[in-house]
Amino acid sequence: MVKPCHADQKTRHAGVKPCRAYRKSCHADQKTRHAGVNPLKAGLITRKTRERVKFLIMANLGAITFFNRRVEKIPKPYYNKAMNDKNEVNPGFIFVDPKNDVAFRKIFGDENKKEILISFLNNILDFSGTNKEIIDIAVKNPYQVPKLKELKETILDIKAVDKRNIHYIIEMQVFHTTAFEKKVLYYVSKSYSQQLNRAEDYPKLNQVIFLGFLNFNLFRDNSDYTSRHLILDEKTNEHHFQDFELHFVELPKFTKSLEELKDIKDKWIYFVKNAGNMTMIPRELEEPKELREAFEVAKQMKWSKEELDAYDALGIFIQDERGRIEYAWEDGKEEGIRIGEEKGIKKGKIEGKIEGKIETAKELLNMGIEIEKIARATGLEKEEIEKLT
Repeated sequence: MVKPCHADQKTRHAGVKPCRAYRKSCHADQKTRHAGVNPLKAGLITRKTRERVKFLIMANLGAITFFNRRVEKIPKPYYNKAMNDKNEVNPGFIFVDPKNDVAFRKIFGDENKKEILISFLNNILDFSGTNKEIIDIAVKNPYQVPKLKELKETILDIKAVDKRNIHYIIEMQVFHTTAFEKKVLYYVSKSYSQQLNRAEDYPKLNQVIFLGFLNFNLFRDNSDYTSRHLILDEKTNEHHFQDFELHFVELPKFTKSLEELKDIKDKWIYFVKNAGNMTMIPRELEEPKELREAFEVAKQMKWSKEELDAYDALGIFIQDERGRIEYAWEDGKEEGIRIGEEKGIKKGKIEGKIEGKIETAKELLNMGIEIEKIARATGLEKEEIEKLT
């Protein structure tokens, strides 16, 4: 009895009949293998045919993905979208949104995957290929699953130190909150001052670099999506005070498509802005390897229930905050219009009274009444009445 091929067993076990093309390939495979010949090398089965058969079997069996903590079946048409130029099937994934603070910290704040953070910082800060390039880094507050009860109060910024003792603060900010700029300066100055213990010398203080990814426009008069801020001499532009450095990436200003990405810096920014809307890793973002590893971390199916709960809870909080801000804005506009109308009416009444007094004064002047008497009758100043003559 001839043993059926391995793939035939799999499909029959799943209750799916193998396609005719596959049966033919199975028979050819059995005959040639019985004769000691590899059917692929003998040209009886082309590699393209085998890959096509593999695709058909996967399309019939279907696939599953973990999404929103439910197991759902991916529809068969999905596979047509997932085929790449090599006729290979790319599995579809749902990625978390890096703009969510929980996701941002898990991707970039994991001490066990710090090569992702190193590549991210080197390219965003333009350190790559310079004497400032980060070789190694230590995450001072490594990623931990935040507790739901403490989520709103949890500080989700990433703090790290490299081998030169330069301190980094990396933050993902979704909304432009009140006094955001002052908060940034406070974070930087606090990180700077906390480097010293009592009785230590000031020379031991090291540079602090802040990197903020913003989902809003902070500098409206500047069209660049990245900016670097230093303390410079107003007249000479000399950079004497080098211990504070602020970098910002304003995501709404970044509008490049995949085809327009020109360097790794652009790729990282594109990842942060758009990964949450992707179902597969584009070819343009498969390099560098650290970026691909970031995509692997961002796959929802690899997250625990506790992590997804925290991710969803923060997402709901963000939506609530966005709704609250939008409501306050609309309510403020309506209140401003109402107050403006009331002021306009009041101003109109006052101006109307003045116009009436002026008309009365003109009529009295035409009647030959003395200016002093007109002033007493209308309440207008003598100088105003004299201007009407």
